[in-house]
Amino acid sequence: MGASASESPFVYAGNKPQSDDMHVQKVHGALSTDSRTPRILIVDEEEGTVGFFERIVGQLTPAEFRSTTDPGAIVDLLLRFLPDLIVLDLCMPNTDGLALLHVVTARIPVGVYLPIVALTSETSAESKDRIVANGATDVLTKPFDPAEVQIRIAHLLRRRALYLEGRTRSSEPGHGYWAVAAVKPSSALHSPRISARPYR
Repeated sequence: MGASASESPFVYAGNKPQSDDMHVQKVHGALSTDSRTPRILIVDEEEGTVGFFERIVGQLTPAEFRSTTDPGAIVDLLLRFLPDLIVLDLCMPNTDGLALLHVVTARIPVGVYLPIVALTSETSAESKDRIVANGATDVLTKPFDPAEVQIRIAHLLRRRALYLEGRTRSSEPGHGYWAVAAVKPSSALHSPRISARPYR
């Protein structure tokens, strides 16, 4: 990555992530049953923020990362990389964040648990509720508190691992990730809504 995580204007400027035994035990305990390397897709125009999330997740568990600063590349990455968790910035320039969120969720088959963490500058409860109502699994508000980010992402990865384990045991089709063939091509990515004003 070009910029370091510390260069991002959106990273919490207060205390560094907790390193005490309680915090470490809580975070690693949430991931203790996952035996495979999770795949993380990060979509954010700030390379410093991408680096921040790679570092924070890397402190939790070995992971494979793909990232892009181009919202137009998200569908291709989604279908080729098959992530276990998506980190999606809703405040990218010249992008309608909620419309982009719709594009992503439309590509995930019904019944598949693929957590989406939305990043926003909005702090009101109403805004966060609207983001969740439009398909996000969780919402993180800028500036980020590293300790909070670690704990919340750890629990989402834990839930994803349990979901995959359950599908494996039940021998459901596509249990490894999700059935890409079941997703029909869509022109939604090229909709004028994507180029509307940014969601803030």
